[in-house]
Amino acid sequence: MPAKDLEQIVNLAKRRGFAFPSAEIYGGFRSSYDYGPLGALMLRNVKDAWVRAVVQMRSDVVLIDAAILNPPQTFEASGHLANFSDPLVDCTVCKRRFRADQLEQRDCPEKMKGCQFTEARAFNLMFKTHAG
Repeated sequence: MPAKDLEQIVNLAKRRGFAFPSAEIYGGFRSSYDYGPLGALMLRNVKDAWVRAVVQMRSDVVLIDAAILNPPQTFEASGHLANFSDPLVDCTVCKRRFRADQLEQRDCPEKMKGCQFTEARAFNLMFKTHAG
């Protein structure tokens, strides 16, 4: 989708009270949104439709609602702490970061200038948080 089209959709959603970037008056919080009255209802309808299609229409699937925040032992036992990472490389020309295992599908936009990639390194996708 062209950036201009996406920008128009976002502006319409904000004007009509569907969704707003979370904490927008304080600079925003990336990839986090607050939903207004119409947006909250729309989101609930989308979730309900998903549950009907993916859970209720099947006999081999059940719905659970589990906590996202857990003690570190949970993520250690599941292997997340040791293995939940992506191999990343940096382009020293355009200063962008790419997944090393997807470089063939996503070439550096500056390849005409000659890409220079760093060695791949593991990027931990887990983040530390404090509860309580």
